Order: sequence, then C-alpha cells, then structure tokens
Amino acid sequence: MTRQELTAYIESILPADREAMDAARRRQAELAKPPGSLGALEDMSIRLAGIRRTPRPRIDRCRVTVLAADNGVVAEGVSSAPQSVTLMQTVNLTRAKTGASVLAKHFGSGITVCDVGVNADIREKAERLLCIEFARLLKLLWSASCGRESRSLS
Repeated sequence: MTRQELTAYIESILPADREAMDAARRRQAELAKPPGSLGALEDMSIRLAGIRRTPRPRIDRCRVTVLAADNGVVAEGVSSAPQSVTLMQTVNLTRAKTGASVLAKHFGSGITVCDVGVNADIREKAERLLCIEFARLLKLLWSASCGRESRSLS
C-alpha cells in the first residue's frame, strides 16, 4: 500500500455515529444484567454500533488472532508455569487442540496463531504458524502509521 492509498483510505473513515452509540448504550441498560457487568465488552459493543452506524450491529465473520510470546516473568520467579507451557499451548493452538480453537471452529471463525516471541524454536512443531519477529512487525506498523510505504512481512 502506498502512502497515497493509505491516506485516501484513512480519509474515507467516517466518525462514529453518536445516535447509534446512544441507542446501543440505552439497549445495554435494558438488558437483564447488572449495569457494566460485561466491562470493556459493553464499551466495545457501543463503539462497534457507532462504527457500523446501527444500534445492533451484526458480525457475520470474524477471525481469532492469538499473539503468542513469553513475557519474562518466569525469569522473575512469579510465573505459575514454565515457558514450556507457552510453547505447548502455542503448538496446540495451531493443531486446534485448545479451548480457543474449539470455540473458534464452533462459531465458524478462523484462527491465526502468531509467534511474536515464544522463547523456543517452534516452527518445526507447530502447524499453520505465522512467525513474525516482533521488533520487525513494530517497525513495519510504525512505518505505516507515519505514512511511509509499508513492506511485506516475508
């Protein structure tokens, strides 16, 4: 995508529809649940109503994206599980052997597993794994957000 294409795309984005958001907020208040009990999910549903310009937006297709990485807490001694658990969970996500994989399949959603910092050589063990060097990904995202031409991840 060129800078010009990205700029045109960004400029085509409309502001959120406040009326749809207000209607969605009123609907949330009418549901049989404690107010605010769904936390950030309620805020996201209201924002989605504004983006889709309707108080009750439908999502016909979605995709689950899992960004898998070790966060360093094992080295600090505060993790309840060793890094090998991250490795096995990531591998099992690619093999559709986790709760997230089963739920994604049940709801007709695809799942993409991205290795953004698993502290192991995972490529040989995992199936359908998208391996991205995290620093490289951040650089590409930063470059795109600054208006420079983005480059392919491969």
